Amino acid sequence: MAEFVNLEVVEGVGTIHLERPPLNALNEQVQEEIRAAALEASVRDDVRAVV
Repeated sequence: MAEFVNLEVVEGVGTIHLERPPLNALNEQVQEEIRAAALEASVRDDVRAVV
């Protein structure tokens, strides 16, 4: 399970949320979690678009 990034899917639209307050700063871990969320979205049949 990702610590700072999650993928939410509603009506075919996947939204990747960053939850790393206060600035949602990117480090290597967050970048890897974004990559993993994007990969998950790419293989899910219920995702038609990603924001």
